[in-house]
Amino acid sequence: MHGSARVDSVSGTILDSAAARNRRGAGAGRASGGIVNVQRHDEDGIVVLVISGRLTGGPEADDYRFVIDTLTKEKAPKVLLDLSGVPWMNSAGVGVLVSSLANLRNAGSRVKFLNLNERVMAIIKVTRLAGVFETYLTREDAMRAFGEGEPAA
Repeated sequence: MHGSARVDSVSGTILDSAAARNRRGAGAGRASGGIVNVQRHDEDGIVVLVISGRLTGGPEADDYRFVIDTLTKEKAPKVLLDLSGVPWMNSAGVGVLVSSLANLRNAGSRVKFLNLNERVMAIIKVTRLAGVFETYLTREDAMRAFGEGEPAA
């Protein structure tokens, strides 16, 4: 096992890549380029996922998919994906994002993206998906946007 497990204190979801991989029985033979790491924070009713690593759509993204599946089952109403730690992705990585967006939306989640760097935004534009992703430059703008259009309490 590589390191210790990090567990979300609210949901009990395993967040550490190595722990999630071992839990699912995945073994060696990972693609080179590293593992996509996911950290979960719950802020004001919004699940914030901070993603880091190269998102290429291969087995290194299994832990990301695992967390998205968990959120889908939880029917998390608001999800903010912070991609500030994703320096690069290929078209398969974009496919992972599109798939997770579709799964979360089908579960009733409102999904927003934060901190897409120029390289990541370029691949999204090349794949003509820029209009599919609701993106924000600052966390404050993204968090505020979740409250827009909702009935007053």
